[in-house]
Amino acid sequence: MVWATGLAQSASAVDFDCSDFSTQVEAQGYLLPGDPHGLDGDNDGVACESLPCPCASAPAQPPSSDPPAVEAPEPSQELVYWKPYKEPAEVEPRIILIGTGTLGGTFRVASLVNWRGWGTDRATAKGFLRMRTCRPSCVQGRLIKRPATVVLSDVWSTCGGQRRYRNIKIRPQGAPIRVIGPYGTDCIGGLTFAS
Repeated sequence: MVWATGLAQSASAVDFDCSDFSTQVEAQGYLLPGDPHGLDGDNDGVACESLPCPCASAPAQPPSSDPPAVEAPEPSQELVYWKPYKEPAEVEPRIILIGTGTLGGTFRVASLVNWRGWGTDRATAKGFLRMRTCRPSCVQGRLIKRPATVVLSDVWSTCGGQRRYRNIKIRPQGAPIRVIGPYGTDCIGGLTFAS
């Protein structure tokens, strides 16, 4: 595998505003502790309340002192994760953010629902890709939003035994480029060239 330098960037390095989202529930997925993006103006735990629904509900009341009951997965079903760059691993993520260092830098695919094949060697979901038009250049082009399919593939367990998807490919519809990737990922979620 060839390592590519400077290909990934943290999701926290990108600043998001309510205008970056089409629904309140999409914005809610970016509401982080301390609200670094300023999405929760009244500090009630609900992001971008002026956006149309579907909407997320306000966070639950603080938990009791009793530890929550946790259901363990059945022994025969090992979880498979997607590992964002320098962020916690996720199962069936609703948003994928990758920084390629080319083609305008950061790609965000949001509203990912109804994953198909999760846990198998190839999982897919449809969502909406936010990217640049590449006119006059991929760095200076205007932002556009297009339907896209995300394909995660090649389950591996090299990183501390945790099973993860190793490769990602994004197929936008009606965009200036036909395929983004395939890219591989390393143990911290950094992008590499797919093997």
